[in-house]
Amino acid sequence: MAKGKTHVIDGVEYVEVEREAKVGEKVIIVDAWDYEDYKNGEIYEMIEDEDGDASTPKGWASSSEYRVLEPVEQAESSPDVYDLLANLAARVSELEKRVDEAEKRGKVTVELDAKLVSRLVAGALERESRGGGLR
Repeated sequence: MAKGKTHVIDGVEYVEVEREAKVGEKVIIVDAWDYEDYKNGEIYEMIEDEDGDASTPKGWASSSEYRVLEPVEQAESSPDVYDLLANLAARVSELEKRVDEAEKRGKVTVELDAKLVSRLVAGALERESRGGGLR
């Protein structure tokens, strides 16, 4: 399954994929046969024809004439979860060191509750995924 160029349609990024289309998928015509009603560069949403097959609204098209447009996964453009977790782990480690030092000096006593830590981590991940960054 060869992947190709990308297109932005109504604010959504799609990538061209060489495979047979299913009903409801978007396709772009890349190699229209001379006698067809559609032209290269036209984009269609595949519909079901009278035989139950996927077809353009202008008629059946061979899969050699089009590329399926697949939406690019949102995860590809969002921050990497492993990076977020690594940042959080580093921050937690640093905070643990500070708490240990403060306890040794008798300045503070801290007991961490597992539920509280889970909520703090979840909140930090949510802020980071929205682009707010870690604080």
